[in-house]
Amino acid sequence: MEAHARQDWTACAACAELIDADKWQALTERTLHGLVKDHGAPYEDVPAVRSQMRDLLDAFRQNMIPEA
Repeated sequence: MEAHARQDWTACAACAELIDADKWQALTERTLHGLVKDHGAPYEDVPAVRSQMRDLLDAFRQNMIPEA
């Protein structure tokens, strides 16, 4: 899997495309499904995990340094 980096972050190609396209909801769902698949989570915990992922990605977005 190829990683894409800008400043101090890296992402796989699919996630980088979502970031570049400003598709944060799609990125939230992609990362959520990856976490559930890789680490498992009870069904009743998925909404809380989604909310936490959304908060993390919102913080990431707000602190990204725009390209010059």
